[in-house]
Amino acid sequence: DFVLFFFFDYSFLAWSSFFSLAAYVRSVVGTNLSRRHYADLRFEVIEEASEAKIRSEAAWPEVTDFDRLQTMFLALSPRGLFGPSTPEDCLYHGLAEAMHLYEEADEASRIGVVFYDAPAVEQALAGQPLRLHYRSPPGGSGDLRAIRAVLSEELLNAGLVAIPVPGMDAVDVSLVWQRRLSDEFWYD
Repeated sequence: DFVLFFFFDYSFLAWSSFFSLAAYVRSVVGTNLSRRHYADLRFEVIEEASEAKIRSEAAWPEVTDFDRLQTMFLALSPRGLFGPSTPEDCLYHGLAEAMHLYEEADEASRIGVVFYDAPAVEQALAGQPLRLHYRSPPGGSGDLRAIRAVLSEELLNAGLVAIPVPGMDAVDVSLVWQRRLSDEFWYD
């Protein structure tokens, strides 16, 4: 049922807080919904999910695990690790964006990339660890153990713990996904 899909899709976007209401509305307008049906969905579904999210935020701590994650990403660049602090839709695009940042950096300072994707956020919203992936790009100067050590150290400095994932170039981070909605969320 489209309305059910619409609600769950928007609920994920609202709770992940990576998409503004305006962006979501633009994507829905591009579907075959009539303006009236769309308006009904907006007020009955979008507002419901948004209001629930706002009520929840009032009880959050001043500094959330997401804030700590952002602190960690800011600390990585000076240490030679590059990656977007927000997820891409899939690992392929996450790696591509991380590589773009890596290639723009001074060659002497680069050791690797770190990234995550929207499915990792879905897992975190469901109470599972957030999986961060890391790589040493072709021709890169960093070995994977050194990259993981820097990543683990900066996560710890930010108040989070890295758990190595056996057989993968990844670490799991146990956290509570709490990203606040921005003011722009309410404007469309």
